[in-house]
Amino acid sequence: MFALVRYLEDNYRDIVLVSHIKDFDPANVDDFDKTTKYSVLWRDDGAYYEGQVLLLSDKENTLRQRLESKRAPVPKIRTESATPPRKDRAGLEAAANKTGQDSGGADEGGMISQQVYEELLQGYQQLKRKKQRLAVELSVLQHKYAELEKAKEETQHELDEHKEECVNLRSIQDKIRSLLQGEALEVSFGAPVLPSPSRTSEETILQCPEGKTHIGGGAYIPVGTWSWIRGAKNDSRFCKDLAVAIWGSEVLLNRSTEGKVCNRLKAQGAVAKPPLTPEKYQAVKDSFKTWLLEKGVSESEVAMRSRKIGQYISEKIMDIKKAQKKF
Repeated sequence: MFALVRYLEDNYRDIVLVSHIKDFDPANVDDFDKTTKYSVLWRDDGAYYEGQVLLLSDKENTLRQRLESKRAPVPKIRTESATPPRKDRAGLEAAANKTGQDSGGADEGGMISQQVYEELLQGYQQLKRKKQRLAVELSVLQHKYAELEKAKEETQHELDEHKEECVNLRSIQDKIRSLLQGEALEVSFGAPVLPSPSRTSEETILQCPEGKTHIGGGAYIPVGTWSWIRGAKNDSRFCKDLAVAIWGSEVLLNRSTEGKVCNRLKAQGAVAKPPLTPEKYQAVKDSFKTWLLEKGVSESEVAMRSRKIGQYISEKIMDIKKAQKKF
């Protein structure tokens, strides 16, 4: 689900995933309060800022049209107070009126007694404190999850290295077998690379003698890593894993997709980070396109899904930043 939000600091509007809003889990597109402040993630620096949720939708394009038309109304933000929100207070009074009717605790005008109201208010405050405790527990679990993800990446890296060694050993065994059979084998580091039969001349991925795969733009990754990336379950995972395989997390941390500073950080004197290498960036786009075509995706859908490559890589850079802040 997506949300159209307004950042209160500079009145900037953007479309984000609901998972990028703290303590926000709507059951449907109407399950939110437009007058409440929320902590919303800003994609460029990975930090949270106060914002207001204006609209919810299951389709990003629906919110994009509303954003471009500038027709989304902006209700006034409700200030926090010791009393519960209006809709909660109304619910408390309704429940108390029913209780009063059953027990005789309400007066003739339907107003609840002060004692009943205070009891309900105390219950509401207890639930609010419980929600805060659960939020803290969730934060701890998220931290543990990030540690497990890091351990998983390290294990996968070691596995890829072992796969590369196996490829090299297999190549040596093939050469020895050929020599024993009396076949002439030319060993040269400058030997021509072999194109993959499943690709066109413009999208050819070349396999190197040392167990590496050339995906274009001067980018080489281990054959095992490339095979693992091609088994991605969705577009986002393919693009993110391929970006890490090409540049590495350290390089991505200090780069941006376009080399520009967002408007909200310009006033703070932020300096633009260098963009990703254009040739390697193009190699990611070409590889993604070929991967989709091999799955039988139409040209028109490939073009539409390819527009999100930059977004996927930006999200990966944000994930790396968040993981670094936690350690």
